[in-house]
Amino acid sequence: MASRNELRHEFENVAGQGGSGIALCFRDKQAGPDEFSRFIIKTVPLGDRKEIANETKWLRRLQWAEHIVTPLKLDPGPLAIPRREGGRLIFFGRSYFFIEYLENGTLDALLFKRRAAGLGRLPNRILWSIFLCPMAYPPFRIRNRRGPKHKSRELLPSPFYDPGNLVHTDMNLGNLMFGEVGEPPPEEPPLAAEHHLVPIVKLIDFGDAMEVKTPEILPARRTYDEELRLEEIMEDDVNKLENIGKSSKDGRELFRNVATDMNILEIGVVMGRLVTNDLTNPRAGVLRELMVELRDNLLAAWHGVWRAVPIFAHPSRSS
Repeated sequence: MASRNELRHEFENVAGQGGSGIALCFRDKQAGPDEFSRFIIKTVPLGDRKEIANETKWLRRLQWAEHIVTPLKLDPGPLAIPRREGGRLIFFGRSYFFIEYLENGTLDALLFKRRAAGLGRLPNRILWSIFLCPMAYPPFRIRNRRGPKHKSRELLPSPFYDPGNLVHTDMNLGNLMFGEVGEPPPEEPPLAAEHHLVPIVKLIDFGDAMEVKTPEILPARRTYDEELRLEEIMEDDVNKLENIGKSSKDGRELFRNVATDMNILEIGVVMGRLVTNDLTNPRAGVLRELMVELRDNLLAAWHGVWRAVPIFAHPSRSS
């Protein structure tokens, strides 16, 4: 047991930095069995503090989800870290927060290590384990939570659950990290055993996350739908809805969620890059940087599907 005069937190290294942010790794020498022995302090020495406030907000809302990095509260106070010399307290003077330390690195680091070792693409068994860890609906608050490691599995909501509008906006091979390998607690379902061979994958960096509203993105998405002829597929379904009080073009918003569209696209691109071992600009954001490159290829591929599989075509064009 540590004495009262012994420093509890010890700086280890700079875990990562990019843009205006930096992540510092500390070790908690008094961590209990249900606590994290290492943690990260994330701050923005230069730049906009709004990113820190935004990320803190979303991590608190998502703190129960096992595939999202865990925010932490430290005792003694979260605003002070003991200094080695004399035990004085240092105050950063900048906004910052604490999260768990993910010990096994990022997805792009894994691919780079395999390439340096002369290895090829990831085995299917590894890919399946990774693909089982996408961002899903965050669970409701856990009652009688034991500690920061006590999580809840993300499950599909009931049909009556109104989906949220959260968009990460920056999913890439550098913002998905491997956590620890371990056996699930006895009370967990058998499915939780998926992480005893491959570490759990967690999504990080919610600094640019946001809630999107349909009116703000509708023009761009309508153009996208029309180019891919998605509107033709959905038109009949929309007309079957009762009492929508809108035209078919606007009525589709009742069963299509903008955030879901965007998140699925980001996750799909990350999966595709893992399968193909693509390390070209691995930390490029899908929505900001890759969409321009993907657009022409996506259109060509989709129109090829129309020609090859007539069942997908609009009835008026398939006869």
